[in-house]
Amino acid sequence: MPPLLAILMACMAVGFVLLFSSEYTHLARHAFKSLLFVQNLQLESELDYFDKELQLKPLANLWSLSVEMQFYLLAVPLLHLVSSRLSLRQTQAILLTAVIVALLVSTHLHGASYYDAVPRLVPFLGGALLGYMMAKTPTPATLSGERLSWGGISALTLCIVGLLALALLLNGGTRYPGWVIL
Repeated sequence: MPPLLAILMACMAVGFVLLFSSEYTHLARHAFKSLLFVQNLQLESELDYFDKELQLKPLANLWSLSVEMQFYLLAVPLLHLVSSRLSLRQTQAILLTAVIVALLVSTHLHGASYYDAVPRLVPFLGGALLGYMMAKTPTPATLSGERLSWGGISALTLCIVGLLALALLLNGGTRYPGWVIL
């Protein structure tokens, strides 16, 4: 948080000197939205990812930090609440359902909004699901003195297969968000 404040204060100071009043007001709005971690929503309402105006917005890259913080501030406490009241299997089932729903929604959007938080939930929820899958799984033989759970071996295998599939299947025409999010 302190580095974010330093960046925002520096941008506001430089903007005060270099920008016209209307441009400075626009910069202040983006700085405030960035501070509240809703910069992605601001950009979503203003422009598309490939608009040339994007180059004129010094705080535009903070949209991804906003999505990340929205997940950590909303989804993590909700997941903790759910997991404290339900069994491990029930929590895993809810996470799997959430990943599938988010993937279906993101595939349906077909890049309608690059800044939308829903497609970005798939990797976060998928990571949470993998964490819960590895929570209480039996472990195989040791590897280099460290034990790997079956969930960890499965996750590693899935990552390797996924990277190989991406290398073979992605091209310039691949639409994002969509299945490629996995």
